[in-house]
Amino acid sequence: MADLFAAHAPAFWSRGIPAIPLVKGQKRPAIDAWQMFSDSLPTEEQKARWLSEFAHGNIGVALGPQSGIEMLDVDTDDPKVHQFIDTVLPHSPWRRLGRKGFALAFRWSGHRTFRIKQADDATIMELLSAKTQLVIPPSIHPDTGLPYRANVDLLEVYDELPPLPRDVEIILREGLKELGYELSANGFTKLTEWVAPGARDNRMIQVAGLYANTILRGEVTFLEAVAQMRGWHDARVEKVAGDDVDINKGIVRMAEFLVSDVTGDKRRMLPVGWDANLSGEMKSGLGLNVITDENQEWTPEQVRTHLDAALGALPPEDLRRVDEVNKALDRIARQQFDALHEEQILRWIAETSMTGISFTSLKRRLRELRQGEVVGTDHSEIAEQVLADLRRFGEVRFAFNKFWSWTGSHWERKIDEDIYRLISNDYGDLPAARKAADHSGILKVMGRKVSRPLVDSALVGINFANGYLSQDGRMLPHDPAYGATYCLPYRYMPELADRCPRWLAFLNERWAKDADRPDKITALQEAMCATLMGMAPRLQRAVLLVGVARSGKSQVLKVMRGLLPEEAVSNIPPNTWGDKFMPVGFVGKLLNVAGELSESKYIQGDIFKQVVEGESIPVQYKGKDAFDIRPMCAHWFGSNHLPKTRDTSEGFNRRWLVLTFNQPVPLEDVQLDFADILIAEEREAITAWAIQGMPRLIRQHSYTIPASHAQAVEAMADANDSVRFFMKQKGVGVLCLNSAPTSSTQLYTEYYRFCAEAGDARPVTLRSFLGRMENLANVFGFTPISQKDKDGNTQVLYVNGTSATPAEAA
Repeated sequence: MADLFAAHAPAFWSRGIPAIPLVKGQKRPAIDAWQMFSDSLPTEEQKARWLSEFAHGNIGVALGPQSGIEMLDVDTDDPKVHQFIDTVLPHSPWRRLGRKGFALAFRWSGHRTFRIKQADDATIMELLSAKTQLVIPPSIHPDTGLPYRANVDLLEVYDELPPLPRDVEIILREGLKELGYELSANGFTKLTEWVAPGARDNRMIQVAGLYANTILRGEVTFLEAVAQMRGWHDARVEKVAGDDVDINKGIVRMAEFLVSDVTGDKRRMLPVGWDANLSGEMKSGLGLNVITDENQEWTPEQVRTHLDAALGALPPEDLRRVDEVNKALDRIARQQFDALHEEQILRWIAETSMTGISFTSLKRRLRELRQGEVVGTDHSEIAEQVLADLRRFGEVRFAFNKFWSWTGSHWERKIDEDIYRLISNDYGDLPAARKAADHSGILKVMGRKVSRPLVDSALVGINFANGYLSQDGRMLPHDPAYGATYCLPYRYMPELADRCPRWLAFLNERWAKDADRPDKITALQEAMCATLMGMAPRLQRAVLLVGVARSGKSQVLKVMRGLLPEEAVSNIPPNTWGDKFMPVGFVGKLLNVAGELSESKYIQGDIFKQVVEGESIPVQYKGKDAFDIRPMCAHWFGSNHLPKTRDTSEGFNRRWLVLTFNQPVPLEDVQLDFADILIAEEREAITAWAIQGMPRLIRQHSYTIPASHAQAVEAMADANDSVRFFMKQKGVGVLCLNSAPTSSTQLYTEYYRFCAEAGDARPVTLRSFLGRMENLANVFGFTPISQKDKDGNTQVLYVNGTSATPAEAA
């Protein structure tokens, strides 16, 4: 059918269905920004243009609220899967047939797009919803060259399409598991990623600058760069909700970058053909008409031809011959010939120009011209120029031994290698930038010039896509002063706080048999709030989820992690915090998830307390100078056992918030991707629920402590201190053996015998025993008293009670 799109699209439009043109014989849309038609119909002008320009193209339907359609696209020929789908889902009257599977049409009911894959990443099926499109018959299949087929015309059964169940993804996943499929978590329900307007605009400026550079390098023409920018924009629109980015502004900025680099201080040359097929009207509209032939590169032969003609028109003694040579040198200086061609041209000028200028003088003059206004003889001057390049895209600072740029919503870390590449490519021909050591020196000078803390405000808060939520509940505009190094990819929506039924049902079920269930849920809410707010160090506790296997610990950790973007999370186990390199990973993080605690490696008590409390600690990037940080992240652990340490102080025990999980999930009820479902469906609501704990934290200045926490900490203290365990088991009565105060020697003998009988209690030396007993005096309510025995040796007696005197001991 010659006019495939033109023949069928009007019928869809008349029913309010946004049919869109696809490339002839292909699946991809022939237009930019087609995703907008998920929510609206094309205008009459757009329809007319499409019918004219894409009459022969394939036809697709933009799915979502405007069309009222969502599609289940099945990509397997397994008959068991086909039968399963026909059994568990409502009957769809429309089925598009494919080589392996089929597509079913349903009434759009707000589902998010999701994809179900096997463990080897092969797609089994996907639900196509808003911001997606599907090829419909009689479009031509790109592989077979034959028309797509369906059992009936979609328009004939449009009003009969049934909706899918709300939990269709769970139904499908669980059913496929029962059929024996091993599924991947990849491709799970696609989250709507919200990006702050300022960050989107800033990113568009960066992209515009990158594409301007590709034009200058001759990799693409201006129109090809425009097409690539539009492609970038389309990809962003597909993943990002909220106000759309005006891509035309980005194209204008790309043109501005081009004009600035060519006609400004950099005086760069454009490659021949950069403006291919670019109309004069478009050049004028974008301000590109200021770029002339003088701003375009010449080949070595063109340089010779031009200079030969210019010199041939002048007498040998005419001083203007020097001017012509200088013009030629200026053009050569602004572009990069290979060394051989450059030397050949300079020797040819020296031999034929009749100006008396030597080859050596020409080389020196060429070097001066390439330096431009930047002499480039010291690192400071070059560092300032590189910083100016970086500032084109936002403010730049140097903190924590790294460079950071303001994106419009948060500070983003710059990669050192990218800056080195910029120095090498744009300034590597300058005298002070030719060696690798020069590049390192320039980078150090840059750091000194913009060294400044990221945080200029003491305001504590959460950096959402729609603003900065302060501790007192104010939603403020994004500001570099807050020092945020992340931006949550979603909005703060307090009205959703009571709309996380799956999450709350999960917590109530996991702790259903626990007497302190309300306090556990409250404590978890507070811990999540403190983590998001970046205030966990003030509360001086690490969060430990401990208990039996398959009890829900890992799902809670996954949910907590899923609320934050990757750049706000680290994974550094506590037994490595004493290393000088590992803790540098805490920089800019809100959450540190270490997962399962080691059963064999001990936690170093002093550094653990420093990190959890957010005290200043020295850290270091490998190959860099050391510096100090104050970790602001919360530390969450999930474990089947309690922490191990040689620190027997009460200070270590007080640095934990322990939430116990005692009820395993039956094997038949285990759902490995449950956390993914929670995040996909209730992310914003769970966050809003967590933030409801903020007023309580402000009022209490501490977490709510469940009764089971105290029991777990007591067990942890006993396991880490055999002396404490001994005293707890024997009681203070052991201090009065034979109705008299017990000496340290007697008590140590009793303690050693106890450890031998207990089997799992490791005895310590007498010296350690004495120290630990002194630390436990207040815990168990006794007094250690030192006095001389009859032989003049110092002996410690232990007296029941905390106010005993030496006389009482005697």
